[in-house]
Amino acid sequence: MSYMEDRSSSKKPMLHAQKLLRQAIHSPEELRDEIYCQLCKQTTNNPKPESCIKGWKLMCLCVGIFPPSEEFACYLSAYFHDRSGEPGEIGAFASHCLKKLDRTMIEGTRKYCPTEMEIEASEQRKPVSIRVEFLDGTFRSLLVDSQTLVKQVAGQLVKGMDIENEKSFALAEMEDEPPDDPERDQEWLEMMEKRKADQTPGRFKQPIDTLLDRFLEKDERVLDVLGGWAHSNAELPKEQRKTYRLVFKIRLFHRDEEEEVKSDQARRLYFVQAANDVVQGYYPIEEKDSLELAALQLQANFGVNEESFYQPGLILDKIQKYVPKKYRTKREHSYLENKILTEHEAFVSLSKTEAQIKYLSIVKKYQTYGCTFFTALRVSRVRKSKDPGEDVVIGISERGLVMLDPVTRNLNHDFELSEILTYGFKDNSFLLVAGNLMQQKKFNFRSMHGREMHDLHASTSLVCQLQDEKWSQCSNKYRHSSS
Repeated sequence: MSYMEDRSSSKKPMLHAQKLLRQAIHSPEELRDEIYCQLCKQTTNNPKPESCIKGWKLMCLCVGIFPPSEEFACYLSAYFHDRSGEPGEIGAFASHCLKKLDRTMIEGTRKYCPTEMEIEASEQRKPVSIRVEFLDGTFRSLLVDSQTLVKQVAGQLVKGMDIENEKSFALAEMEDEPPDDPERDQEWLEMMEKRKADQTPGRFKQPIDTLLDRFLEKDERVLDVLGGWAHSNAELPKEQRKTYRLVFKIRLFHRDEEEEVKSDQARRLYFVQAANDVVQGYYPIEEKDSLELAALQLQANFGVNEESFYQPGLILDKIQKYVPKKYRTKREHSYLENKILTEHEAFVSLSKTEAQIKYLSIVKKYQTYGCTFFTALRVSRVRKSKDPGEDVVIGISERGLVMLDPVTRNLNHDFELSEILTYGFKDNSFLLVAGNLMQQKKFNFRSMHGREMHDLHASTSLVCQLQDEKWSQCSNKYRHSSS
């Protein structure tokens, strides 16, 4: 095998390992069993010690990515157990393979070939260090292995954060927004102006590119997510490759938010989520109001400081994180920074916590507050319709569901929770019937977030039902005590 350097090759051994694993992921059980048989053969009485160790490294990789058949698993497990008693690296690798085999037999085959980082860690029998970010730019480093699930990572994060309701938070994969580019921004601005002038709702002359922002399924393998990024970038020219990150953020805002947010850390997460949604343009905010919010955000980030601290240049290269795109494209960044610093003078005495609370009190007045947003394409319910559909942004919260124009962010539809009569998902679609018994509207959306939207709305409905029952019990208890 070329990976074991038993035959010469111009390629790096790691590339040979990735090719084998990529093929094995999509191969039938018989071929996978054959791979394990060959590895057992190569690691038994191998006269070349280096080749033998390489064979064990490849074996260790394989048992973390794909399982053998149920029938062959017993023989492979016995082989690892017998060899685990040997001294040195062979015994250590055999014991490690035995542990990984148990996990892989439970969780099943991985979706994607491992990254170089994962392969290097596996060769050293070490976990992989991953970085999980928060929307304010801070991060935590965690150790995972080939079969670590998303729910296990989320559990580790919640454990050290003093969060009351852990189900409100989830792990997401997000695509980084590219830096502001005058030429690209001008094209975006022209498209937005054309959309405003077009009286036909929802019709685009060109598609809108949306950044990946997806909550991960609880049972997804974390390293499969990273493998998926590498796979998608491998098919693109170098200059078109994208940057992704794991982000821990709020999945579901609560009606009784003040009760739920009891720690500074949790409040900070609510604040940065709201600030992120404002900057992404999900709130119908005028320019002056957006600059006031940016000034509050500035105070919430840096707190009380010397007067000389808040000077021009402080956030000039970070305007993307403070001002919605529709205003950044019309103004010089230096102009926006000066306006923010001027507005900021009214908030210099606020602590970080006070600034966060004031910021949240302002954005709570908007209908889109507390929403989790998804991009979708509304399509005709008529199968053979030539209607190209219309792009839409869907916001789901405990209050109900809203639909926004993806360019202007104007509110097209707003349904209270009680007005959502039925909903469901199928493949890459989300179905919705809203209104009342007398008048109903039916919506059919195409979206990669179909299941996410369904599950989130189901969660909001359940939470509201439990809260209503709780308030009803408290009210009954109060009436009984009064009488």
